Amino acid sequence: MQKYYKRRFFAVISAAAGLCLPFFLAGRTSESQGEKTFYQSPGTKKMAALLEKIYEEEDWKTDPNKDGERAEYYMQMLQAGPDLRNELKIRQALADRLLRAGDSAGAVEQLEGIRKLPSGELF
Repeated sequence: MQKYYKRRFFAVISAAAGLCLPFFLAGRTSESQGEKTFYQSPGTKKMAALLEKIYEEEDWKTDPNKDGERAEYYMQMLQAGPDLRNELKIRQALADRLLRAGDSAGAVEQLEGIRKLPSGELF
């Protein structure tokens, strides 16, 4: 009876190891030149290159994912010294783009700039 349980125990352990090993190996990285990279098949690399090319060729004015480039455009507009009405609109748009681009501190800075504008001259 004890022999049966030993075989059963080793069978369960072997099955668990066999099921877990592919997941363990899939998460491992290969190190080359100090950089950790995950394995990518040739098809995956080709698709990644194509997606990167499409992203780079898309104009920032029409691509909703390029808020960083739009923020730079609005910063250049602010440096040109617009009148107060336009400065308010530009700072609002700039704050929105900075927030979407992940620069929350920059967005707060622009919103604080709006608060400091003289409100009597805007309306």
